[in-house]
Amino acid sequence: MIFTLRPYQQEAVDATLSHFRRHRTPAVIVLPTGAGKSLVIAELARVARGRVLVLAHVKELVAQNHAKYCALGLEADIFAAGLKRKESQGKVVFGSVQSVARNLDAFREEFSLLIVDECHRIGDDEDSQYQQILHSPE
Repeated sequence: MIFTLRPYQQEAVDATLSHFRRHRTPAVIVLPTGAGKSLVIAELARVARGRVLVLAHVKELVAQNHAKYCALGLEADIFAAGLKRKESQGKVVFGSVQSVARNLDAFREEFSLLIVDECHRIGDDEDSQYQQILHSPE
């Protein structure tokens, strides 16, 4: 299936790519509910040069983001206990933050891009699952 990004989605992708060409700091994309964040995530994962890890806090978002990526005719892994799948070797891996944090040893290979859906959920608590993932060696 072929998807065409809406102009504001393409603008978000282009701005993110431009940011990463110039900086090594995180980028944040803010889009309202129903704006097609899953498609933006899929496009960023598609054009990434290295391995990509896409995190979400609930299995429904993991499945939705994975489905949108696969609808582009691409293959990706899922690492989410709630979906009864623990695959972590693919170029693109869609995972639940809970499952990934509990299985960091399965994620020792380097990722060039980490995408966090609903990134406002990342807190400052160093013991949080998000922080465990962000501060793991790779």
